Amino acid sequence: MQISLGAWEPDSAGVDARDQAGRVVLQTARNVYPTKTGYGPMPSLSQVTNTPLPGGEKCLGACFARTDGGYFLFAGTKTRLYKYNSGTSAWDDVSRAAGGAYNVPDGDYWSFAQFGNTLIACNIQDVPQAGPVDTLGPGNRFTALAGSPPQARYVTVVGDFVVLGCLSANNRKVRNSAINDATGWTVGVNLCDEQEFADGGRVTGIAGGEFGYVMQETSIRRMIFQPGSDTAFRFERVEKEHGAAAGYAVVATINAVFFISNDGFYSFGESGLVPIGAQRVNRWFRANSDSARFFSVIAFTDPYAPRIYWAFYNAAGSANFDRLLIYDWQLDRWSWSDAGAMFWATSVTSGLSLEALDSFGSIDTGVPYSLDSRVWEGGRPVIGALDIAGRLAFLEGAAPLDATLATAPLQLNPGARANVGSVMPIGVFNGASLAVRAGRRERTQDPVSYTAAVTPSARSGIARLKASGRFHEIEQTITQASGTPWTHAQGLDIGATPDGRK
Repeated sequence: MQISLGAWEPDSAGVDARDQAGRVVLQTARNVYPTKTGYGPMPSLSQVTNTPLPGGEKCLGACFARTDGGYFLFAGTKTRLYKYNSGTSAWDDVSRAAGGAYNVPDGDYWSFAQFGNTLIACNIQDVPQAGPVDTLGPGNRFTALAGSPPQARYVTVVGDFVVLGCLSANNRKVRNSAINDATGWTVGVNLCDEQEFADGGRVTGIAGGEFGYVMQETSIRRMIFQPGSDTAFRFERVEKEHGAAAGYAVVATINAVFFISNDGFYSFGESGLVPIGAQRVNRWFRANSDSARFFSVIAFTDPYAPRIYWAFYNAAGSANFDRLLIYDWQLDRWSWSDAGAMFWATSVTSGLSLEALDSFGSIDTGVPYSLDSRVWEGGRPVIGALDIAGRLAFLEGAAPLDATLATAPLQLNPGARANVGSVMPIGVFNGASLAVRAGRRERTQDPVSYTAAVTPSARSGIARLKASGRFHEIEQTITQASGTPWTHAQGLDIGATPDGRK
């Protein structure tokens, strides 16, 4: 019996469950990316520098900024702001020289936005900070953004305006700057304006672009620029039942905004509100995340693929983000990862010469990325992180993460028992190592009993095992430390024979 690996939909992984394409639904798809024909490898997180953020504080925000002078990385902690120095592979303190240490509240983060050559950094507790992207350094630090803007939790850019959302004085308000002026914050002057929303709850996120979205607890409003009007924007309520429950888990792509509502994952775009997590991953997320830190979930995009990532805490004892939920919005498919980090963000490479590779040791054994990786090209966007030690790292490791794929329960002999004697994984595995095991049970309410993991024959590719039962679940793991990386896991060829009715 040959089966294809279908969508990972643990909430619907019942007996013989199939997806819309007729493929077997998976109950586990760990450390893989969905592909058109199955699943592909997910690279490991590998550090760029041995130097962690100073002071031993946890990273509470990160971003990259681009100007004519190049590409620059920034990070924030509870009390400081830092700029990555590619020349020294260390972090320069660029915190304000006057005003004392910052004080980001527990469970909150920094929010960053670039307006021209100015980088703006906000948190709900401190006045917005600003500085010139390319010249910020120990001798030219962040200062308070001019114009006396209000303190706010979120900042973004919509068209020609800086927009602040969830103001500290009123969390149901947003304020936009004067047109083309990040320092103009007097309401009524040069289109600077402030809007309070009477319904929908507090502002829980804002998404920028040519037009913006204001996310509230139970509403979504579109910001529409009004040329020639006395006010810059018209706010059109486009959704009145759902909003963003976790503010830092809002992320926008070219055609939609993605977010977590109280009842699961959604996208909103040209097709309106789409429940992308219903009957698929919503229940799994609730069961595998720390509900007390729901507001601390963050979201970011993949700069080279149509993917959204949500980073969250798996349990109350998790000190760092230790789970990623991954959604491919083009394929409409999910997967997840247990890659851990202190903070995740879309980042950018600074570029290294061959001489600079010496810092990693031997090219044969010390370089953490393949030599054709885009990490070595300056200015290439990548998925970056501050790892659990606070060191800059990229999700571009030479070796992929160990992957696990497991089917939903299968009734291989309907109405009777079956004996699974062989399993052949189907795919392009190259230099990877495979292991297969079969779970079996007599009733769906029984616990699953697994066979020992078996390595497929190097000659035939078949794993020989023995698993007798009424229901079977086939699990394969894919590991790789060297050699040509694997590229596809597509299906399974299961050898099963009838084994009576008892």
